[in-house]
Amino acid sequence: MSPFIRKLPYADYNNLWIVPIGHNLLFGVVASFVGHVLRQEKKQRMLNDYAADIVPHQRRTVIDERGRHLFVTSEFGRKYKSVLQYRGSYTMEDWLHFVLVFSSYLFGPGILPPLLEEMWDYLVTAINHYFHAVAGATYTNDGSEQAAAALLEYAKLVEKHMPQKCTYNLHVAVCR
Repeated sequence: MSPFIRKLPYADYNNLWIVPIGHNLLFGVVASFVGHVLRQEKKQRMLNDYAADIVPHQRRTVIDERGRHLFVTSEFGRKYKSVLQYRGSYTMEDWLHFVLVFSSYLFGPGILPPLLEEMWDYLVTAINHYFHAVAGATYTNDGSEQAAAALLEYAKLVEKHMPQKCTYNLHVAVCR
């Protein structure tokens, strides 16, 4: 037990150490979702019979081809690394760039199956609100409510279609 918890009767593990939103949403929820939908399952790949929560092989080929078209200017920061090959080494900056910039092209219309496209749109809405800082932009109650609603709808779809992805990170993101 933490000495803080023992000494402070009002302290609670759930509220004492809050996970930063960058770690929670980018390394937790987004990385988990992308890893899940881009996973390789040998049985399905051999049968060419894909579940509704996985991106089929022919669409992965399109994502890979589109990724070769991506070039960024030097002031952008890191160049695009293939989400199919290098997502295990993605930093928070890589995930943020992927969600805010690259995914609109890579996961464009028709690439993700309908359920996954809907889920991804909810995640992008939330990430845009919490991470897209525009000079002079103010955060409004409406914007916060839309982002929170998008995360809740995403979580409902996860609970219904991918219960194994109901994680602590998702719970914290929705509830906090």
